[in-house]
Amino acid sequence: MIQKVGFKNFRRFKNFPEMDLGDINIFVGRNNAGKSTVLKALQLMKGNLNTLSSVSNRKNIFASMKPMFVFDVDELAELHIDNFERALYNKAERKEITLSATIDGCSFTIVLDGQNIEHDNYYVAVPYNFIELKDNSIHLTFDFQTRELHLELKTDYSEREKQTLMSKIMMRNVLKEQIEKLTATKRRLNEFIHGTSIQLDVQSDMIKILSERENVRKSLEASRKQLKMLEKVIDDLKDNKNGIAIGIKNLPEFIDAVQVNVVDQLFGNIKLYSFANFDLDLRKRENKNIVQNQRLIKESESELDAAKKRFLAALESFNLEYIHAHAASQKVIYLKEDKMDVLSRAISEFCKARIVPGDKEWIFIKKWMGLDKFGIGDDFRIDDIQSAGYMLKIIEDGKEMDLADKGTGSIQIMTLLFSLAVIMQKVEQDRYSYYPTILVEEPEQNIHPMLQSMLADMFLDFWQSIKRKLNKSQLIIETHSEYLIRRTQVLVANEEYESESVLTEHNPFRVYYFEKDNTEQPYYQMEYGINGRFKDSFGTGFYDAAGKLALDLSNHEKTEDNNSINWSVL
Repeated sequence: MIQKVGFKNFRRFKNFPEMDLGDINIFVGRNNAGKSTVLKALQLMKGNLNTLSSVSNRKNIFASMKPMFVFDVDELAELHIDNFERALYNKAERKEITLSATIDGCSFTIVLDGQNIEHDNYYVAVPYNFIELKDNSIHLTFDFQTRELHLELKTDYSEREKQTLMSKIMMRNVLKEQIEKLTATKRRLNEFIHGTSIQLDVQSDMIKILSERENVRKSLEASRKQLKMLEKVIDDLKDNKNGIAIGIKNLPEFIDAVQVNVVDQLFGNIKLYSFANFDLDLRKRENKNIVQNQRLIKESESELDAAKKRFLAALESFNLEYIHAHAASQKVIYLKEDKMDVLSRAISEFCKARIVPGDKEWIFIKKWMGLDKFGIGDDFRIDDIQSAGYMLKIIEDGKEMDLADKGTGSIQIMTLLFSLAVIMQKVEQDRYSYYPTILVEEPEQNIHPMLQSMLADMFLDFWQSIKRKLNKSQLIIETHSEYLIRRTQVLVANEEYESESVLTEHNPFRVYYFEKDNTEQPYYQMEYGINGRFKDSFGTGFYDAAGKLALDLSNHEKTEDNNSINWSVL
């Protein structure tokens, strides 16, 4: 699941502060406010972090050429960015783009360098300048220009070390209780001796009490000394596990490191560095530091391997499904290889998935196309016209008709339903590792306002059908539909959350409003109250547009009424 996304000098934003994402995220705002820019940033990071690209023919990407960030790979063609210049903020002071995302608790930040590009790929690919990886256990930065690496790592305890530490902590707790009891006994004896509680007349009793107090004093002194020593032992055990901090000024190039992506490559080079034989003169301080760094890395090998697995697992779970805004084409035959037509592609993928009547995905489509939902029909049938393509028939009251005859709104909805059904099956087939983020662009196109509100119900139903215990799947919906937003308010109110904290924890909807002309804070979150109403207001021209037009019309009618009065009669 993507928890955060942010960027600098990208598209129309000088600085887009990190945005916290939830389960069903809805972006609203004026045209050219930057809603789709977030989607493009995520797709660019996805398309590049999982693969290595270089103009070098050498096996090791670090050996002679920096890894390249590519803008024109096939899967990114529909982004229409194409090159670095189009991606760069037009008022950027430096030709640098920063992209960041946090996925499953692992933070990735990359800086792209477009300053001094001399090779032919200038427009379509630029070198990585800097990468930062960070989570609760590791903070790693690498500068591709200087090859300088900084690594901070919180190391963990072995089972034996854990048992030793727990044993010492238990001993310390026992000693503290013992010291408290001895202190209370000493206080009581002092009260006896000084006559604050009881007057003693027998000298022998006084001698016994004084002797007892001395024994208590000695025991107390010994216990405090033992506690002090024990505290030091515990502190030393903890200090040994506070972690390591390493700075490598020039990470060497290791030709044997052949990896699949930038993250894998970086961790591989760090490991090879720790075992490299540099044949150093240890009389020099800088060489002693190299040897010390090698030792620290070797000692932290298990923690580094664990960190590598976490970040690679996060990249593996970084799955995006993009349902683009599209024109509804009223075709009768949908060609199998027509990648330009979104519905043709959706039907083709649906058929390749071998989804049949009775399957969960088929039932989902049938439910939402039903006459009591979007009103398209009772069921559907897809005919395979051999090599030509597919025909989509809508069944209503036992009769069949082409989807093309149902109108562009029905075509838009069926495109959405087919696309979501295919994603639903992917999640079902790989339920333990496939947690997609589904990007949906302007789903309300060609749809009647009343039905636009029902989109909120459909998306909620879809998300609930694919969510798991960890709820890693999510949606990001870019829309201009006031009706879709208003319906989410009703859905929130219907839940009747007990408190604000319960609302925050369980409400899947999160709405962000993008302000076109606010460069300092280009977006803000519209927080729900437990009654479903928003605590903040949208910018002008969204919720208030219809009201303003109605007011203008009312004022116009009043003016006409005034003009029609015959003032001479009065």
